[in-house]
Amino acid sequence: MSLAERKDRYEHLMRAIRAADLDAWRDNFLRDLRSFVSQPRVSKVEEASLERL
Repeated sequence: MSLAERKDRYEHLMRAIRAADLDAWRDNFLRDLRSFVSQPRVSKVEEASLERL
């Protein structure tokens, strides 16, 4: 592998590492968590059964 190719690969790797740092991961995770819309845990069938009690 030529020196130029090694340098190119190294630069590509370093860009990927900088883009995937812990702070960016945390920010993306928290953004996704905040945008999560939870679904009700009780289904309509279970709800109907509970209403009969």
